Amino acid sequence: MNEHTPGPWHADSFLGSDSYEDPDLPFVEIGDVKWSPNKTSVPSALQQYTDAHLIAAAPELLEDLESRWVQTKCGCGHPACKRCRDDQETERIINKAKGEEE
Repeated sequence: MNEHTPGPWHADSFLGSDSYEDPDLPFVEIGDVKWSPNKTSVPSALQQYTDAHLIAAAPELLEDLESRWVQTKCGCGHPACKRCRDDQETERIINKAKGEEE
């Protein structure tokens, strides 16, 4: 999965749930949050609201993380280099966000 729905996304509380839609395509739902029935508690309204805004910012966050990673990665490859280890973790997170992590 290399392509996600392009941003910007925004959270819209008028859809009756925490949904994320493309502002250029009014009322076209991109996603909806579901919670596991195995959880002992349902998220509060405030948690749902903040979750919606965090998810709506995901395309911008991913783009910014990728840009910063490319600009600042070390790449020296030395086994003791903490910066290279941090770069590997950043790359893992980017791949996870793109659905490429196994």
